[in-house]
Amino acid sequence: MDPHLLRHHARVRHEDKSMCWRYYDEKELIELENPLELYIVDISAGGVGVKSFSSISKGNILIFDLPFGLSTYKVMGKVMWVDKRENCYRGGLEFVSLPFSLKESLIELSKLGEEAPLVESY
Repeated sequence: MDPHLLRHHARVRHEDKSMCWRYYDEKELIELENPLELYIVDISAGGVGVKSFSSISKGNILIFDLPFGLSTYKVMGKVMWVDKRENCYRGGLEFVSLPFSLKESLIELSKLGEEAPLVESY
Protein backbone atom coordinates (compact mmCIF):
# COMPACT_ATOMS: atom_id res chain seq x y z
CA MET A 1 0.00 0.00 0.00
CA ASP A 2 1.15 3.53 -0.79
CA PRO A 3 2.64 5.01 2.45
CA HIS A 4 0.93 8.39 2.04
CA LEU A 5 -2.45 6.67 2.07
CA LEU A 6 -1.91 5.48 5.66
CA ARG A 7 -3.43 8.17 7.87
CA HIS A 8 -3.38 8.33 11.66
CA HIS A 9 -5.43 11.52 12.07
CA ALA A 10 -8.56 12.89 10.40
CA ARG A 11 -7.76 15.64 7.90
CA VAL A 12 -9.70 18.83 7.29
CA ARG A 13 -9.44 21.26 4.41
CA HIS A 14 -7.28 24.22 5.30
CA GLU A 15 -6.24 26.54 2.50
CA ASP A 16 -3.50 29.04 3.21
CA LYS A 17 -0.06 30.15 2.09
CA SER A 18 3.18 29.88 4.04
CA MET A 19 6.82 30.72 3.43
CA CYS A 20 9.68 28.41 4.31
CA TRP A 21 13.01 30.21 4.82
CA ARG A 22 14.92 27.30 6.39
CA TYR A 23 15.02 23.54 6.21
CA TYR A 24 17.15 20.62 7.29
CA ASP A 25 18.69 18.48 4.56
CA GLU A 26 19.74 15.41 6.53
CA LYS A 27 21.45 17.15 9.50
CA GLU A 28 22.51 20.38 7.80
CA LEU A 29 20.43 23.55 8.25
CA ILE A 30 19.93 25.31 4.91
CA GLU A 31 19.05 29.03 4.88
CA LEU A 32 17.23 30.16 1.73
CA GLU A 33 17.78 33.54 0.03
CA ASN A 34 14.38 33.25 -1.61
CA PRO A 35 11.67 31.49 0.38
CA LEU A 36 9.98 28.29 -0.67
CA GLU A 37 6.27 29.06 -1.07
CA LEU A 38 4.04 26.40 0.42
CA TYR A 39 0.32 26.28 -0.24
CA ILE A 40 -1.43 24.46 2.58
CA VAL A 41 -4.14 22.14 1.25
CA ASP A 42 -5.26 20.23 4.34
CA ILE A 43 -4.24 19.77 7.94
CA SER A 44 -4.51 17.23 10.76
CA ALA A 45 -2.97 16.72 14.19
CA GLY A 46 -0.26 14.69 12.44
CA GLY A 47 0.74 17.01 9.64
CA VAL A 48 -0.18 19.06 6.58
CA GLY A 49 -0.77 18.46 2.91
CA VAL A 50 1.06 21.01 0.77
CA LYS A 51 1.46 22.12 -2.80
CA SER A 52 4.54 23.95 -4.12
CA PHE A 53 5.66 25.22 -7.49
CA SER A 54 9.27 24.57 -6.41
CA SER A 55 10.77 21.15 -5.86
CA ILE A 56 10.59 19.69 -2.36
CA SER A 57 12.54 16.60 -1.35
CA LYS A 58 11.37 13.62 0.66
CA GLY A 59 13.14 13.46 4.03
CA ASN A 60 13.82 17.19 4.36
CA ILE A 61 12.49 18.92 7.47
CA LEU A 62 10.88 22.26 6.62
CA ILE A 63 10.65 25.09 9.16
CA PHE A 64 7.75 27.45 8.46
CA ASP A 65 5.05 29.65 9.96
CA LEU A 66 1.63 28.01 9.85
CA PRO A 67 -1.38 30.37 9.87
CA PHE A 68 -4.28 28.75 11.70
CA GLY A 69 -7.35 30.62 12.90
CA LEU A 70 -6.30 33.95 14.34
CA SER A 71 -2.74 32.86 15.14
CA THR A 72 0.43 31.92 13.30
CA TYR A 73 2.56 29.07 14.66
CA LYS A 74 6.20 28.14 14.05
CA VAL A 75 6.23 24.46 13.04
CA MET A 76 8.62 21.88 11.65
CA GLY A 77 7.42 19.22 9.23
CA LYS A 78 9.23 16.28 7.67
CA VAL A 79 8.48 15.69 3.99
CA MET A 80 7.09 12.14 3.99
CA TRP A 81 6.09 11.93 0.33
CA VAL A 82 6.17 14.03 -2.84
CA ASP A 83 4.29 13.59 -6.11
CA LYS A 84 5.31 15.59 -9.18
CA ARG A 85 2.16 16.89 -10.83
CA GLU A 86 1.74 18.63 -14.18
CA ASN A 87 2.66 22.11 -12.92
CA CYS A 88 3.47 21.66 -9.23
CA TYR A 89 4.63 19.32 -6.49
CA ARG A 90 2.15 17.85 -4.02
CA GLY A 91 3.48 16.56 -0.71
CA GLY A 92 2.69 15.42 2.78
CA LEU A 93 4.54 16.76 5.82
CA GLU A 94 4.49 15.02 9.19
CA PHE A 95 4.81 17.41 12.12
CA VAL A 96 8.14 17.07 13.92
CA SER A 97 7.57 20.05 16.20
CA LEU A 98 4.50 22.17 16.84
CA PRO A 99 3.14 24.16 19.79
CA PHE A 100 0.97 22.23 22.24
CA SER A 101 -1.92 24.69 21.83
CA LEU A 102 -1.99 24.08 18.06
CA LYS A 103 -1.90 20.30 18.54
CA GLU A 104 -4.85 20.52 20.96
CA SER A 105 -6.83 22.65 18.50
CA LEU A 106 -6.14 20.21 15.67
CA ILE A 107 -7.20 17.22 17.77
CA GLU A 108 -10.47 18.96 18.66
CA LEU A 109 -11.04 19.88 15.03
CA SER A 110 -10.37 16.31 13.89
CA LYS A 111 -13.15 15.11 16.21
CA LEU A 112 -15.55 16.88 13.87
CA GLY A 113 -14.48 14.35 11.24
CA GLU A 114 -15.02 14.59 7.52
CA GLU A 115 -17.82 17.13 7.94
CA ALA A 116 -15.46 19.77 9.36
CA PRO A 117 -15.68 23.13 7.60
CA LEU A 118 -12.88 24.90 5.80
CA VAL A 119 -10.63 26.61 8.36
CA GLU A 120 -9.60 30.06 7.24
CA SER A 121 -6.94 32.32 8.66
CA TYR A 122 -7.53 36.04 8.95
